[in-house]
Amino acid sequence: GLAYNFKKNILYVADTENHALREVDFVNETVRTLAGNGTKGSDYEGGGRGTNQVLNSPWDVCYAPLEETVYIAMAGQHQIWKHNTLDGVTEVFSGNGSEKNLNGSSPTNTSFAQPSGISLDPELRELFVADSESSSIRAVNLKSGGSRWLAGGDPNFPDNLFRFGDHDGTGWDVLLQHPLGVVYASDNQIYVAD
Repeated sequence: GLAYNFKKNILYVADTENHALREVDFVNETVRTLAGNGTKGSDYEGGGRGTNQVLNSPWDVCYAPLEETVYIAMAGQHQIWKHNTLDGVTEVFSGNGSEKNLNGSSPTNTSFAQPSGISLDPELRELFVADSESSSIRAVNLKSGGSRWLAGGDPNFPDNLFRFGDHDGTGWDVLLQHPLGVVYASDNQIYVAD
Protein backbone atom coordinates (compact mmCIF):
# COMPACT_ATOMS: atom_id res chain seq x y z
CA GLY A 1 0.00 0.00 0.00
CA LEU A 2 1.04 3.58 -0.71
CA ALA A 3 0.07 7.03 0.58
CA TYR A 4 1.37 10.39 -0.60
CA ASN A 5 2.13 13.54 1.42
CA PHE A 6 1.62 16.30 -1.17
CA LYS A 7 2.94 19.06 1.08
CA LYS A 8 6.32 17.41 1.69
CA ASN A 9 6.56 15.33 -1.51
CA ILE A 10 6.92 12.12 0.51
CA LEU A 11 5.56 8.66 -0.27
CA TYR A 12 4.70 6.30 2.60
CA VAL A 13 5.02 2.58 1.84
CA ALA A 14 3.55 -0.41 3.66
CA ASP A 15 6.41 -2.87 3.10
CA THR A 16 4.41 -5.99 3.90
CA GLU A 17 6.98 -8.74 3.41
CA ASN A 18 9.64 -6.82 5.35
CA HIS A 19 7.23 -5.90 8.18
CA ALA A 20 8.09 -2.21 7.87
CA LEU A 21 6.73 1.27 7.22
CA ARG A 22 8.99 3.21 4.87
CA GLU A 23 9.28 6.79 3.70
CA VAL A 24 10.43 7.76 0.20
CA ASP A 25 11.53 11.42 0.22
CA PHE A 26 11.50 12.67 -3.37
CA VAL A 27 13.07 16.03 -2.46
CA ASN A 28 16.15 14.58 -0.76
CA GLU A 29 16.09 11.35 -2.81
CA THR A 30 16.23 9.15 0.28
CA VAL A 31 14.41 6.11 1.64
CA ARG A 32 14.21 5.46 5.36
CA THR A 33 12.45 3.05 7.67
CA LEU A 34 9.91 4.73 9.98
CA ALA A 35 8.95 1.55 11.86
CA GLY A 36 9.79 -2.15 11.75
CA ASN A 37 13.06 -4.01 11.39
CA GLY A 38 12.29 -6.86 8.99
CA THR A 39 11.18 -9.21 11.76
CA LYS A 40 7.54 -10.27 12.07
CA GLY A 41 6.40 -8.71 15.33
CA SER A 42 3.86 -9.74 17.95
CA ASP A 43 3.41 -6.42 19.76
CA TYR A 44 -0.29 -5.56 20.13
CA GLU A 45 0.22 -2.10 21.68
CA GLY A 46 3.21 -0.35 20.13
CA GLY A 47 4.50 3.00 21.32
CA GLY A 48 8.05 2.60 20.02
CA ARG A 49 10.03 4.51 17.44
CA GLY A 50 11.90 3.52 14.31
CA THR A 51 13.32 0.03 14.01
CA ASN A 52 12.69 -0.57 17.73
CA GLN A 53 8.95 -0.83 16.97
CA VAL A 54 8.22 -4.17 15.31
CA LEU A 55 5.33 -4.54 12.85
CA ASN A 56 3.42 -7.54 11.50
CA SER A 57 2.45 -7.51 7.82
CA PRO A 58 1.42 -3.89 7.27
CA TRP A 59 -0.74 -4.16 4.15
CA ASP A 60 -1.97 -0.65 3.33
CA VAL A 61 -1.55 2.94 4.49
CA CYS A 62 -3.33 6.27 4.24
CA TYR A 63 -2.12 9.71 5.27
CA ALA A 64 -4.06 12.26 7.36
CA PRO A 65 -2.43 15.63 6.54
CA LEU A 66 -3.95 17.74 9.33
CA GLU A 67 -2.63 15.52 12.10
CA GLU A 68 0.40 14.38 10.07
CA THR A 69 -0.41 10.76 10.81
CA VAL A 70 -0.03 7.63 8.70
CA TYR A 71 -2.73 5.05 9.41
CA ILE A 72 -1.70 1.44 8.81
CA ALA A 73 -3.86 -1.60 8.02
CA MET A 74 -1.86 -4.13 10.03
CA ALA A 75 -3.15 -7.37 8.50
CA GLY A 76 -0.88 -9.65 10.52
CA GLN A 77 -1.98 -8.20 13.87
CA HIS A 78 -5.67 -7.80 12.94
CA GLN A 79 -5.43 -4.14 13.97
CA ILE A 80 -5.28 -0.57 12.67
CA TRP A 81 -2.12 1.25 13.72
CA LYS A 82 -0.95 4.84 13.40
CA HIS A 83 2.43 6.46 12.92
CA ASN A 84 2.91 10.05 14.06
CA THR A 85 5.26 11.66 11.54
CA LEU A 86 6.10 14.47 13.98
CA ASP A 87 7.39 12.46 16.95
CA GLY A 88 8.02 9.11 15.21
CA VAL A 89 5.83 7.04 17.55
CA THR A 90 4.02 4.05 16.02
CA GLU A 91 1.20 2.47 18.01
CA VAL A 92 -2.13 0.67 17.83
CA PHE A 93 -5.11 2.87 16.98
CA SER A 94 -8.01 0.40 16.84
CA GLY A 95 -8.51 -3.29 17.41
CA ASN A 96 -7.61 -5.64 20.24
CA GLY A 97 -5.78 -8.15 18.03
CA SER A 98 -8.43 -10.88 18.13
CA GLU A 99 -9.35 -12.17 14.67
CA LYS A 100 -13.06 -11.33 14.60
CA ASN A 101 -15.64 -9.12 12.90
CA LEU A 102 -16.51 -7.20 16.06
CA ASN A 103 -17.61 -3.57 16.13
CA GLY A 104 -17.39 -1.57 19.32
CA SER A 105 -17.36 1.97 20.66
CA SER A 106 -13.69 1.94 21.63
CA PRO A 107 -10.40 0.58 20.23
CA THR A 108 -10.21 -2.23 22.78
CA ASN A 109 -13.68 -3.66 22.15
CA THR A 110 -13.21 -3.65 18.36
CA SER A 111 -11.73 -6.60 16.46
CA PHE A 112 -10.65 -6.98 12.85
CA ALA A 113 -9.81 -9.98 10.69
CA GLN A 114 -6.85 -9.20 8.46
CA PRO A 115 -7.59 -5.57 7.56
CA SER A 116 -5.97 -5.09 4.16
CA GLY A 117 -7.25 -1.84 2.65
CA ILE A 118 -7.68 1.56 4.27
CA SER A 119 -8.92 4.98 3.15
CA LEU A 120 -9.88 8.29 4.79
CA ASP A 121 -13.06 10.26 4.27
CA PRO A 122 -12.48 13.88 3.12
CA GLU A 123 -13.74 15.35 6.42
CA LEU A 124 -11.25 13.17 8.32
CA ARG A 125 -13.95 11.72 10.56
CA GLU A 126 -13.61 8.06 9.63
CA LEU A 127 -11.27 5.49 8.16
CA PHE A 128 -12.81 2.95 5.83
CA VAL A 129 -11.38 -0.55 6.09
CA ALA A 130 -11.51 -3.56 3.77
CA ASP A 131 -11.51 -6.27 6.44
CA SER A 132 -10.45 -9.20 4.29
CA GLU A 133 -10.97 -12.32 6.40
CA SER A 134 -14.41 -11.17 7.58
CA SER A 135 -15.30 -10.22 3.98
CA SER A 136 -16.68 -6.90 5.19
CA ILE A 137 -16.26 -3.15 4.90
CA ARG A 138 -15.97 -1.29 8.19
CA ALA A 139 -15.65 2.33 9.31
CA VAL A 140 -13.42 3.44 12.20
CA ASN A 141 -14.15 6.68 14.05
CA LEU A 142 -10.99 8.82 14.12
CA LYS A 143 -11.86 10.32 17.52
CA SER A 144 -12.96 7.25 19.46
CA GLY A 145 -11.16 4.43 17.62
CA GLY A 146 -14.41 2.46 17.69
CA SER A 147 -15.82 0.85 14.57
CA ARG A 148 -19.11 0.30 12.78
CA TRP A 149 -20.23 -2.15 10.12
CA LEU A 150 -21.03 -0.95 6.59
CA ALA A 151 -21.43 -3.98 4.32
CA GLY A 152 -20.64 -7.66 3.88
CA GLY A 153 -19.60 -10.21 6.44
CA ASP A 154 -21.71 -11.19 9.42
CA PRO A 155 -22.38 -8.20 11.70
CA ASN A 156 -24.38 -10.32 14.17
CA PHE A 157 -21.91 -13.12 14.91
CA PRO A 158 -18.36 -11.73 15.20
CA ASP A 159 -16.71 -15.17 15.22
CA ASN A 160 -18.33 -16.11 11.89
CA LEU A 161 -15.72 -15.30 9.24
CA PHE A 162 -17.43 -17.52 6.67
CA ARG A 163 -20.30 -15.32 5.43
CA PHE A 164 -18.93 -14.46 2.01
CA GLY A 165 -19.82 -14.71 -1.65
CA ASP A 166 -20.64 -12.54 -4.64
CA HIS A 167 -23.88 -10.60 -4.27
CA ASP A 168 -24.61 -6.94 -4.97
CA GLY A 169 -26.94 -4.94 -2.76
CA THR A 170 -26.86 -2.75 0.32
CA GLY A 171 -25.80 -3.53 3.87
CA TRP A 172 -26.70 -7.06 4.92
CA ASP A 173 -27.53 -8.13 1.34
CA VAL A 174 -23.96 -7.54 0.16
CA LEU A 175 -21.69 -10.56 -0.01
CA LEU A 176 -17.98 -9.96 -0.56
CA GLN A 177 -15.13 -12.46 -0.74
CA HIS A 178 -11.87 -11.31 0.82
CA PRO A 179 -11.85 -7.61 -0.21
CA LEU A 180 -8.31 -6.20 -0.35
CA GLY A 181 -8.75 -2.54 -1.24
CA VAL A 182 -11.06 0.36 -0.46
CA VAL A 183 -11.10 4.02 -1.42
CA TYR A 184 -13.43 6.87 -0.53
CA ALA A 185 -13.87 8.92 -3.71
CA SER A 186 -14.84 12.54 -4.37
CA ASP A 187 -18.35 11.43 -5.41
CA ASN A 188 -18.97 10.32 -1.78
CA GLN A 189 -18.90 6.67 -2.77
CA ILE A 190 -16.75 3.92 -1.30
CA TYR A 191 -15.17 1.72 -3.96
CA VAL A 192 -14.03 -1.77 -3.04
CA ALA A 193 -11.53 -4.12 -4.69
CA ASP A 194 -13.09 -7.49 -3.95
